Amino acid sequence: MGQTALNAEPLATPLQMLGNVQFDPSSPPKVKCPFCRQVTTVEREEVRKGTELWRNLCCILSAPFCFCSYVYCWDYVDFFCADCHSKVACQESERTGSGLVVYGPGGQTQMYHWSTTA
Repeated sequence: MGQTALNAEPLATPLQMLGNVQFDPSSPPKVKCPFCRQVTTVEREEVRKGTELWRNLCCILSAPFCFCSYVYCWDYVDFFCADCHSKVACQESERTGSGLVVYGPGGQTQMYHWSTTA
């Protein structure tokens, strides 16, 4: 007779892979939350910082520096557990050379850097 898994869980996307997943709001990826330990969907929130500051500086200084508002903005995407609303990951901008930070209980963090080779 074949074996069956008694504690079978739905397939979940590994947290470190969230940066590579095409995010569709109608069917967000499922992850296993490290905080509530449930397999659930993630909520995605895009955050953009710095752009307004640079635009204001461009208006004060001169037009050639306006290019800075598009190059030097700090944008990132936060991922939250849909059940407990804990922040499970943060994907930083590729322009800054950063990657994905995965959060865990007790202040644990793990950094996954962007690959610079194809």
